[in-house]
Amino acid sequence: MDYSKLTREQLIQTIEELKMLNRQLLEEKEQEIGLDFSWTGNLGHWYWNIKTNTVTFNPLKVTTLGYSK
Repeated sequence: MDYSKLTREQLIQTIEELKMLNRQLLEEKEQEIGLDFSWTGNLGHWYWNIKTNTVTFNPLKVTTLGYSK
């Protein structure tokens, strides 16, 4: 786009639109990072039944972390 041909008002409007788009993209990226962190940053919930000595857990989480059952 040739910005040199835009009026002052058009330039201001374009800048505002770009600022809004940039904010939206940053918010989306922050949400993605938050989801990635919450998935890889914890071990999730697990339960140990002491009487039977069994553990209930999410097997997908275990393999994602590089472990085997």
